[in-house]
Amino acid sequence: MFTFEKIIDALQAPSLQDASFLTKIGNQLVEYICTDSSHEYLLRSGTELKRARNGVEKYRSSDAVNLFETEIVPVPWEKEKIGANSREKTLAGRFNRDCERVLYLSNSIPIALSEVRAISDQHVSVGTFSTQKDLNLLNLVDVPKPKGRGILTTDEDFETTYRRIALHAQTQFPSEEAKRNYRLTQFVASVAAEAKLDGIMYRTAFFESVWNEASQETDLADCNIVLFNPENVDFVKSEVAIIQRERPKALSIKTL
Repeated sequence: MFTFEKIIDALQAPSLQDASFLTKIGNQLVEYICTDSSHEYLLRSGTELKRARNGVEKYRSSDAVNLFETEIVPVPWEKEKIGANSREKTLAGRFNRDCERVLYLSNSIPIALSEVRAISDQHVSVGTFSTQKDLNLLNLVDVPKPKGRGILTTDEDFETTYRRIALHAQTQFPSEEAKRNYRLTQFVASVAAEAKLDGIMYRTAFFESVWNEASQETDLADCNIVLFNPENVDFVKSEVAIIQRERPKALSIKTL
C-alpha cells in the first residue's frame, strides 16, 4: 500500500521506481475522480470570475471643470495585460509548472485581492472574466478534512490519502517551502487534466470560513479556480479597487 508521505517523497527526486509508483497512483486517482460525480463541480457558462493584478497601467488627468479641479484617475490593466501570461513568461505556480499556461481566478473581489497580497490604500486592477461554456472542475472544496493527523501511520486507506492530498493542495506555504510542496499540487493538476477536467476549484488559503463541517455546505464566494485553458473565458471589464482597511475580509473595498 501507500501513504501520503510516500507520495510526497516519490515526487521530490523521482527514480524509475518512483515514476512507476506515481503513474500507478495517478491512474488510481483518475479512476477515483471519474467514478464519482461528487468530485466534480459544474461551472456554468456565463459565470463571472475575478482576477487581480497589483498596480494600474497608468494614471491620467480627468476632464477638469476648471484648472483647480483636475483629478488624477488610475487606469486599470485590461484584457491580456490582466489575463494569463504567454507560455514563455509563465512561471510555476500552485497548479502549473514552468511554461504551463493556465489562468488563476477567484469568485470574489476580496479573495482576488488576497491572492495578490494587496495592501491598504494600494490601487489594484481587478478584471472580470466570463466563462464561454459549461466547465467541469475538480472539486477540492467539498472534500472533508482527514480525520487525525496520520503522520505516524505506515498504511492508510485510499479515501484518507485523497483527503490529505486535497487538504495539502489548499494549504498556504511559506515561500521558501512552496517549490517542494507544489510538486504534489502540480501532480494533482496533471491528474485532473488526465481525467479530462477543465480545471480545479479549491479553497482560498487565506480564510478559514469556506467549509462548514456541520452543515456540509460550501461558500463558493471564498473559492479560487484554475483553468487549464485560459481561452475558456472572455474578458468583460476591468476596474480599480482600493482596500481601505488592513484585511480584505473586513470588506471595506472601494472600486473606482
